[in-house]
This record gives sequence, structure tokens and C-alpha cells, in this order.
Amino acid sequence: METTYKKYTRFLILLLAIISIPVFAQSQTSVRVGKISPGQLDAAAFTLTSDGFVRIHGKGATFGQWEESMAFYGWIINSNTRKVVWHLKNNPEFEDGKGLFNFNSKIELKAGDYEVYYAGSVTNYIQITGWNDFWDNIFGKMKYKSRYRNELYMNIEGPSNIFKRSSPTKLVDSKVKDAIVSIIRVGNYEEYEKSFSLTKDSRIRIYVVGEGRKGSFYDFAWIYDEDHHERFWTMSSKNSSYAGGGKKNVMVDQELILPAGNYSVHYSSDDSHSYDEWNVLPPNDPQFWGITIWPVDKSDLSFIKPLSEKDRNNPIVEMIKVYDNAFLAQGFSLEKDMDIRIFCMGEGSGGDLADYGWIVDADTRSTVWKMNKRHTEPAGGSDKNRLFDGTINLQKGNYIAYYLTDDSHSFQEWNATRPIESERWGITIWARNKADRDYVKLFDEKEYKNNNILAQIVNVRDNRNERRKFILSSASKVRIISIGEGDSGEMFDYGWIENERGKTIWEMTYRKTEHAGGARKNRKFNDTIYLEKGTYYLHYKSDDSHSFKDWNSSPPDDPDMYGITIMLKK
Repeated sequence: METTYKKYTRFLILLLAIISIPVFAQSQTSVRVGKISPGQLDAAAFTLTSDGFVRIHGKGATFGQWEESMAFYGWIINSNTRKVVWHLKNNPEFEDGKGLFNFNSKIELKAGDYEVYYAGSVTNYIQITGWNDFWDNIFGKMKYKSRYRNELYMNIEGPSNIFKRSSPTKLVDSKVKDAIVSIIRVGNYEEYEKSFSLTKDSRIRIYVVGEGRKGSFYDFAWIYDEDHHERFWTMSSKNSSYAGGGKKNVMVDQELILPAGNYSVHYSSDDSHSYDEWNVLPPNDPQFWGITIWPVDKSDLSFIKPLSEKDRNNPIVEMIKVYDNAFLAQGFSLEKDMDIRIFCMGEGSGGDLADYGWIVDADTRSTVWKMNKRHTEPAGGSDKNRLFDGTINLQKGNYIAYYLTDDSHSFQEWNATRPIESERWGITIWARNKADRDYVKLFDEKEYKNNNILAQIVNVRDNRNERRKFILSSASKVRIISIGEGDSGEMFDYGWIENERGKTIWEMTYRKTEHAGGARKNRKFNDTIYLEKGTYYLHYKSDDSHSFKDWNSSPPDDPDMYGITIMLKK
């Protein structure tokens, strides 16, 4: 028979067990990240419905100096503020070159949404500056081994009544629902453009994460004023700061006033280090690799609308995506004086340009603008990618825009790193003020005729000796335009004018000419002379090489005018 003492003991044990259930068996919920290869990133998310403690534990690793070698580590950011609330690098267990190590932390967090990241950096850099480093690298330092992959992780857990799992992708997507524009999770070699109209001046927040170093940017953003065709805002060393992780990770978190108008937002990435795959430590906010713009006052979203075609300031001339060995032209007439904006992207190394654009007066054939190396800026990518982005004033008149490429490095045929905005390889021209677009008309430059021409010999081929007659009914100033070939003080393809008695009254000599573009032997005369009333003969002679459509080196800038033209001065 059971004694009273045994009954009492059993009752006490049962009572203690019942009392202990809420203490020791409180339910926990967790999220886990990790088990990744170098260059990869794993993400998770959770929501705390009220303030509370969470436990963070797992295994990390460092195989050398932070920033210089391979590391496996995790961190947590607040989804609303985008700020880091915990980072393994700041944990007491973290130590450079330690190899694999365990960590275990407990922190208190405010109610809210949180994102969890775990990354494995790529570099397995070994620095040897002396014998100590040599022996340390052979016998001392741990090296990463692929079998470590399944051992490296981070676990975050909290009480189930306040700790709720979330999707990191859906959580971030919910944060950009009220954005004016959001371009995030950008991969390698991507270019984005998103446009909008703003009907009222508004204060905006610009948030960008990208890549840059020493004033140069490789993954970066800008805002374009579509009405005036100029950059309103560009990511730069002045407005950016360190974004965490590798030294080249940069970010912008800036507020400014955006005037009412039409805008496009751009983000461009190069061929490495992006949300696709990191080649150094990723930034603290990897999902926001790109650009997001929010209104500071959410009510300003009512002033945002899509940019319609009628609101766009479309180009006057657009010759872009230009391939190798191209020679493009487009005529345009201005019915009033106006400012035009030119965006011309090309190729140049040393002091010369190989792919470039220019504009000539269709009547005088004078060059009114030409892209030259001295007035360009880097276009991104390879050093030889060059860009002119500026405004000039043109008077009422007729013009022809040209663009020329050589036999290499052009759109989708790059032999070095492509430029930013590579699709604009070529020349684009806008009226700076959208209202001026109504005063522009296009024409076919091949069909264009100048009514002031008295005589003309052009498109001259090899071995030609041609003559044209013209008559002046009164003494007049005339313009002579002659393009030919000459070198070392001597002309090989050239023109001249004789009177009716056969006397030469003007001749194209080397000393009278200037460089005509392309090969140095391309020569040009473009000026006025005075002729008495009478009958005249225009002559042009060419030798056996380098002529229209049969060039043995780079053609002149105005190849259709190869020969001689005489016209009444306007």
C-alpha cells in the first residue's frame, strides 16, 4: 500500500511540473539564413508586434582582414528606417582571421518590421609582406573550404506571441508601394528608365544604393529634366556616403525640392558587383540596390501622373544605337533662333575622336558645332567613351547633323567596357524649350538644294577633270566651298575658277586650306571672294586615289561636298 509520504511526493512533483510549463515551454518562432557559397546572399524577415527581446545565434567566419579577405557574417536592418540594428562585425565574438566561430546574442527591439541578411564575400586574398606572413599563411591562417558551407548560418528567434515570420521580398515591396519611382534589386549590365509628371513643386526623398570609388561611379542613378533635357540631379561624391560592406558600396539618402515638370529617373549598372552577385562585401541594404524616390508628404502623390507622349519634349534629331563603319546624316530647319541641347556620345583616345558627331549650316556648309575631345567628359565604362552634353544657340536657318563611326567599338560591338546609357551611342538633339519644337522641320539632306548655288561639281570620284559654266549678271561676293586632298604643301584633288578667256582667277592651294576632318590630308576652303560681272568656268581635278566613296583613309566631315561649289553670298 502506498504510504502518505509517497503520495505527498508525487503530488509535489506534479504541482511543480504544472507550474513550470509556462516558464520552460514558452513557444518560440525563428527565422534562419545562411548555408551559402561565396558571393551569395541569403535573406529572411520578421515582424515584432510589440517591443521584445530576440536571440541571435549561429556560426560566422573570417579568413583574413575584414574588407581584404573572405568573410561569412549576418546583420539585421529596420525595414522602415533602413538602418542596421545589429551586425555580427560589431559582436564581441567577431575577430579578423579567426576562421569559423560561434556567436550568441540577445537584443531588445522595438515593434516593427525587420530584414535579416547573411552574406559570403568572394575575395580570398592572401597578403604576404614578410616571413611572418609567409609562415602564417601556410601554417597559421585558416582558409575557406567548400565543406564549411553547411556549417555557416544565423538564427533569429523570439516569442511566438510577438515574433512573426515575413517574406523579405514582399516586405521590401510593401515599403515602395508609396514611392514615386522605385528601381531596386538591380543586376549586372542593366539600364532602367522610369518617367513621371509632377504637377506641383514637392519635397522628395531620394534613396540610392550603388557602386563607386574615388569620385567615379559604376552603378548609379540620376534624374533627368525632360522639359529642358538636362540632368536635374546626379549621384556624386558630394551627395553620397558609405553604404556598409565593401568600400566601394555607396548610398544617397537625401531630401530636396523637385519643381513641377516632367522627369525620367535612370539607374545604370556595370558588369559586376550587383544584386546578381557581389564581388566584395555587399552593402547593408542590398535589396535597395537601385534608386527609390518617395514624396516626403504622402499627400503629394496626388500630384504625380504618368508622363504622356504629348508632354514629352521629343528630339529634333535622334541618330542612336550606331554600329561600326556608319555615316549618318539628318537635315533640320529652324524657323526661329533657338537654344538646342546636344547629347553626343562617341569614342576617343589620345587627342582624337574616332566616333563623333557635328552640325553644319546646310547653306554655307560651315561647321557650326563639332564634338571634340577637349569639350567632352567621361561617358562611363572605358576611358575612351566620351560624351558631350551641352546647349548651344543656333540662328534661324537650315542645318545638317552628322554622325560617323570607325570600324570598332560601337553599339553592341564594344571592344572595351561599354558606356553608361550605351543605347544613346550617337547624337541626339532637342529644342531646349519644348515650345520651340513647333518651329522645327526635318528635311532629307540628300534632296536639299541651296537656291544660291551658281555652279557645283561634287561627289567627285578618282581620275576626274570636270568643268561647269556660270554667269554673273552683276559684280558680286560669292562663297567658294571646295574639299579635296593635299599633303606637304601640294594639292592632289582640287578646284579652281577661270574667266571666259581661260585665265585662272582663283585656285585652291594648300596654303589657303584648312583641315576638313578625318584624315589630315583632307583639305577644305570655305570663304568668300569678289567677282566682276561676266562668264566663268568652275573646274575640279582628282588623282587616282582617295575620292568620294573610294576613300583610302578616313573621309572628310562633309564627304557629299567633295569637289567644288560656288554660290552667291547670302
